[in-house]
Amino acid sequence: MHSLRKEVAESRRRERILLRAMGLGERPKSGDRGNLGYFGDSLLKLEEYMLKTTQRIDNILSALQQHREFLVKMSKRMAEVGVKDRLTMELDIMKNTLSILAMNGVEYDESLLRGIQGLQKEIKVHDADPSQLRSKKNRLDERFQEEIGRFNLESIYSPRKHLPGYG
Repeated sequence: MHSLRKEVAESRRRERILLRAMGLGERPKSGDRGNLGYFGDSLLKLEEYMLKTTQRIDNILSALQQHREFLVKMSKRMAEVGVKDRLTMELDIMKNTLSILAMNGVEYDESLLRGIQGLQKEIKVHDADPSQLRSKKNRLDERFQEEIGRFNLESIYSPRKHLPGYG
């Protein structure tokens, strides 16, 4: 009998230790949550967060893959285009740069814009010599770099708080 009492006492002691560890009272009722219930809720929330994060990462990776494919296509296109098409693209970029400067109130040499437009017209002529076009473009590049070098481009292109998407 004595050993039976000892076993019952030991069993109750173990039960109290387990109930305390689980965050339950001495006499738990059906439906009491305790630490295991809260732990289960935390696991569910963590699982939902991981699923959303996985979806976001998947979207980012697919966007990066599409961007890479786009860059590969552009690289192939640039390699395949002729001298005239490449010069046209470069002149368009120069013209856009001058437009941005003008929109920001920067004054530049108007003859530079006329030079760009004149070279664009020459490019459209079918019998124009590509080597002459390239040399004219190089001279125009030198003038363009000289003109752009006069300005502090970082202050012109600095993000401004009143523009959407900045600051």
